Amino acid sequence: MGDLLRIDLTTRTSSEETVPPQLIKELIGAKGIGTHYLCEEVGPEVDPLSPGAKLIFVSGPMGGTSMLGSNRYALYSRIAPHERVLRVLLGREPCSAVSRELATKS
Repeated sequence: MGDLLRIDLTTRTSSEETVPPQLIKELIGAKGIGTHYLCEEVGPEVDPLSPGAKLIFVSGPMGGTSMLGSNRYALYSRIAPHERVLRVLLGREPCSAVSRELATKS
């Protein structure tokens, strides 16, 4: 718990970090940690399609367990240069439903 993997698609490099334990205690789950890193590292002036934009994938404290609902994770990113934040909750059932709906529309 508390591991962070950064992947830079521009330079094709990756690095591992540890999320500070105090931050995990203060923010608890995926919503808090995803929002924290997005707000701290991506300014409102960053174009969502620029190399400075980030996609942040996070899972909650029960991720990797057999607890009901623990298969969910979230994706955070900015969707516009003016402070909007995209938060998508993903898991087995919602993804399947979205995939089926998109497949029937095409």
